[in-house]
Amino acid sequence: MKIMLCKWRGLLLLSIFVSLVACGDEDISEGPYCGNGIVDTEEECDDGNNIDGDGCSADCRIEREPDACEGAADGEACDEGKVCLDGACIVPGCLSNEDCEVSENVCIGDSVCDLASFECVEGEILVGEECGEASVCNDEGACVVSICGNGQLEFGESCDDGNADAGDGCSSRCRIETSFRVSQMTLVDPHVFVMNNVSVAEGKLVPSGGCVDFTHDERALNSEGVTPKALSVASANSLIEYALSEVGDRIRLSPIVIVDEIGLAGNHPLLAYTATCAAVDGECELEERVVDTLYTKGKCFEILDGTASEEWIEELNAPSTSCFESHEVTLTMGLGPATVKLEHAVIAGEWDASGDAPAIAQGVMRGFLTVEAAEEIDVLAALGVSVPTGSLTLATLLPGGPSSEIGDDALSATIESCFAPATGEPHFGLDEHEGKSGWWVYFNYQTHTLPAPVFEDETDPGEGENEDPENPEDPENPEDPENPDDGTEPGEGGEG
Repeated sequence: MKIMLCKWRGLLLLSIFVSLVACGDEDISEGPYCGNGIVDTEEECDDGNNIDGDGCSADCRIEREPDACEGAADGEACDEGKVCLDGACIVPGCLSNEDCEVSENVCIGDSVCDLASFECVEGEILVGEECGEASVCNDEGACVVSICGNGQLEFGESCDDGNADAGDGCSSRCRIETSFRVSQMTLVDPHVFVMNNVSVAEGKLVPSGGCVDFTHDERALNSEGVTPKALSVASANSLIEYALSEVGDRIRLSPIVIVDEIGLAGNHPLLAYTATCAAVDGECELEERVVDTLYTKGKCFEILDGTASEEWIEELNAPSTSCFESHEVTLTMGLGPATVKLEHAVIAGEWDASGDAPAIAQGVMRGFLTVEAAEEIDVLAALGVSVPTGSLTLATLLPGGPSSEIGDDALSATIESCFAPATGEPHFGLDEHEGKSGWWVYFNYQTHTLPAPVFEDETDPGEGENEDPENPEDPENPEDPENPDDGTEPGEGGEG
């Protein structure tokens, strides 16, 4: 009896244990789960356990070899939402810049996606950029106060002479200026022509044929019945050279180009002045500002299609490395004895830093000379030749230009425009631009770098080298010679 009771008691305990285990299994297996040996929805595999490293991971994903991109090349998709990188199929941190953070710091650029690693990298520090009123970004990405013209050398400044004037060696942006004097200029296209044979008939000078190009070479004009019988005419480019050269103790023409940044990308100020110079390499005083524009670093000069003779334009300089080109301006400049107004003018060339001082190489200038502007230039008057009536205009000396009338009480003449044929397929006659007739004019130019001024004491602009004779707030010298609209005579007290 005791044996039977013990047997039933053991069976009862075993039954309760089995029942408890079964109840537990039933609760766990309710619904799909990873590790139940059944590949359910959202599972790639299920090997009945939750162990990594056996081909099916603890979260029931197929474990692939690190270099298994399933045939995809680096940068290509190798799985949904993944890309192949160095042979491994990875979840990328970014696929484009839009996946990266936008910077909240005005001195730090937005984060960008590095497609070499598919990770976002921090944006660059915008050193020197304006970040607020009288403030710039420093090299640590902080916005700091920098007031140009207060006489204090602050971050982002290379000089501060106590004013915000340009053209005095320290620019309106408080950067040291480099000044270049144009020492040589050559007309390349178009050429200038004149009829070289005239005769007298019934009280008139009658051109009797022959058309000579006097752009580069001196020419003789022959006449019948007129004294003198032959008259020498200097070449156009020799007159320009004469004006730019030191003859005796005088230089008649000194164009000055001033910049405050050389070699950096972007747009930077470019100024041009007329000046009085005691020497070709310095001792200059600025007179009138004739150009106030920007130049673009990296933009190389191009000839406008259909505006130049194939033969003549071969002589034009061709900037190709470290190029710059100014924005278009209206430029009025002296060329020898005449003053020429060019519309849509650009100044271009190459920055050359190979020598002791920065220089401009391969200098080129282009502008549009209207017929109206060319007719205002009396060539004979510019050369000091007086005629009682009429004038010989520059327009008549250019291809396709209108005629001129000159004369006195005994003789009169109608001088027609002419041109000598050139080889190839030259461009002759008038150009049309924005409803105006005229000529696109191309020049080569060379410059001489002027000595830089010295700023000895940036903290006290009122003494020594930093004294500013052009400061309009100076009670002893209230006039601003750089302001062409203030009614004063330019050229007093400026520095080259």
